Amino acid sequence: MKDNLKIGIEGNITITKIVKKVKEIIFDDHNTLGPDAAEIIVRSLSQVDFAKAVDGIKVSGVFGSLTSTITSIVYNATENSMTFRALFYEFDFSGTVTDMELVSTTLSNKIMASKTALSISKDGGSRLQIDWKLTVTLC
Repeated sequence: MKDNLKIGIEGNITITKIVKKVKEIIFDDHNTLGPDAAEIIVRSLSQVDFAKAVDGIKVSGVFGSLTSTITSIVYNATENSMTFRALFYEFDFSGTVTDMELVSTTLSNKIMASKTALSISKDGGSRLQIDWKLTVTLC
């Protein structure tokens, strides 16, 4: 058995725009781990479920910022990954998303991962479904 483990975490964000039940993937790219990622992981070890530590996706833009609660979490044992899903409805906001964060609202909005310099448009007739996948590797 190893005395020390090195953990690697990769993230990927897929954004699907939904207009009248028609889905279109408009963004699919990696993310950057946030400054609080290590603290969130360490604190989650004392909890029954990591999902309790990461519970929101925050979007920001000219419209301000808004956090949506994670509505589903899918664990994939073969990939050692978890996919967090949040949905922003038609009435939530209209405008261009410039920044996005995977956050822990229970830990005062600490940032697990982020993506900046975005240009994702959403109007009042569309929804955004955000799937944020974190994959863990052990070395």
